Amino acid sequence: MKAWIPAAVCFAVLLYSCRMVYLFKRSYFPPGSSYKVEVTVTGPDGKVIPAVERAPH
Repeated sequence: MKAWIPAAVCFAVLLYSCRMVYLFKRSYFPPGSSYKVEVTVTGPDGKVIPAVERAPH
């Protein structure tokens, strides 16, 4: 009977921690935001290889 108090406290701390991580991640990377990263690739002859656009899903 005495073990349920520490177990409940641990569970509450775990839920609180998970919630804070979720909220931080959501505020840092808002839903619907997208980022475009451009990478320049050069071939063996020194010429830049153009990037190919991905087809939308």
